[in-house]
Amino acid sequence: MKPKKIVWLAHEANVSGANLGLKEFMQVASHLGYKQILILPHKGNMENAGSELKIPVKIISYYPWIRTVDSNFFDRRFVRRFIRNSLAVFQLVKIILSQNANIIFTSTSVINIGAIASFITFRKHIWYVHEMGEEDFGFKLPWGKWSYRFMNFFSKKILANSYHLAKKYKDRLPSIKINVIRYPVFVNTNYTPVEWNVSQPVRLLIIGQIAETKGHLIAIEALKILIAEGFDVRLKIIGKCEDPAYMQRLADKIRHHQLEEFVLFEKFTNSPHKSIADHHILLMCSKCEAFGRVTVEAMKLGVPVVGANTCGTIEIIKQDQTGLLFQQGNIQSLADKISIIIKDRNLREKLIINAKIYANQISNETPMASLLQQI
Repeated sequence: MKPKKIVWLAHEANVSGANLGLKEFMQVASHLGYKQILILPHKGNMENAGSELKIPVKIISYYPWIRTVDSNFFDRRFVRRFIRNSLAVFQLVKIILSQNANIIFTSTSVINIGAIASFITFRKHIWYVHEMGEEDFGFKLPWGKWSYRFMNFFSKKILANSYHLAKKYKDRLPSIKINVIRYPVFVNTNYTPVEWNVSQPVRLLIIGQIAETKGHLIAIEALKILIAEGFDVRLKIIGKCEDPAYMQRLADKIRHHQLEEFVLFEKFTNSPHKSIADHHILLMCSKCEAFGRVTVEAMKLGVPVVGANTCGTIEIIKQDQTGLLFQQGNIQSLADKISIIIKDRNLREKLIINAKIYANQISNETPMASLLQQI
């Protein structure tokens, strides 16, 4: 019988929510006895994930094929991107053939070298998409509807992390072969959620990438309303920001409302579960979250969630059952939902119990294990 071996391709070399999901997929494959190789675009702390799982890591420099929403395919970086990615395909083909890999798994929509290399080597290619694109990160696939045709042709299967994202692809190309498989979302259950104590401030948390589409500004405005209504609350924002102008806007907003003592920033952590468990309420304020990994993490850890009523978030949060939904972009609605959880202990405890059960139902290793066994 031919040995089972997977080549995984990541879109970035450092730990992120998406790469944590990729690490979980590698764990599932390890349980099934697959040999594996992890490909990264440069050196980074995602190499540690390979070391932990005893998976060799190869570095191949490659560029994304996506574009910002206001740019063209033939931009000033076109030639450099074409040359670099052509070399990357050649390097990847050598690895696939030398390692006798069966499956190429691209864990992002933003790179396409895995699809091309798998076609050249007659290997099965799986494309896992976890970004909405225009709606959450401000990028688009480069060739319009032909991008979706390309992905469909060059893949054995396309997977999405939410039904909302899968619907977007279906709307662009009805014949596309796309299915939904969510991240397993393994959590460290040794972390006990912080106790609610009337003598202590209620700690709110937003964790993940710090970008305008993630809703930090409305969270700050909601915090101002809650404080004005007499609630003792604090907000911590954990994550990495690649937009200094946006960070300045956040700082200006905090200063304008005199909230310097109430809002704290912290760098992204490789151990988010402890940070989540140290807070009373998680906020998911994104304009359009494809899945919302931290939402599921909080639910599994016993931390209630208030999320925007859009996109993939409404697949996870069932109103008044597994969490509370606020009207996306509506500051007063967000403040009202937070205050309900603070004031209503019975509802809070019901949400925590239901959320744990539901989160474990929708996010576990069974779907990915079944897929790999089928292939």
